[in-house]
Amino acid sequence: MTWNVFKFCTALRGLGSIMILLVFGVVGVIYYAVVLTNYSPVLSAEGLDCLLAIAVLILFHGLLIMLLWSYFSVVFMNSGSVPPNWRPAIDEERGEDDPLVASEFGNLQSDPSGQRVCYCRKCNQLKPPRCHHCSVWNIHAQ
Repeated sequence: MTWNVFKFCTALRGLGSIMILLVFGVVGVIYYAVVLTNYSPVLSAEGLDCLLAIAVLILFHGLLIMLLWSYFSVVFMNSGSVPPNWRPAIDEERGEDDPLVASEFGNLQSDPSGQRVCYCRKCNQLKPPRCHHCSVWNIHAQ
């Protein structure tokens, strides 16, 4: 009996929400350590220490906003998809013209060079090289 790694990966999909909560927890602990325990008490002091604390806090909050913006953009944004009317105009691996464009894909299963035309098993559409069917967005993604 062979073990299918991809079935294990789809079982791990349920950990996505836990990972988002883990990132929130790590950011919260870092925020507590840097802002609340180290630099907030220094703000009540006078002189150069206060100015340094303000500069560090401004830089920290700017970097924190960029970190959270980037993370949530990656987590919640669609990665893009293959257009529904996509056809292989050229063979992307070899850089040659693909004869399938002229034949309108009839009943051909492979091109003359012996390479198989890939179809997605889930949606029965042509699948470009190095693409997979995304089960989250229900599209082909690269």
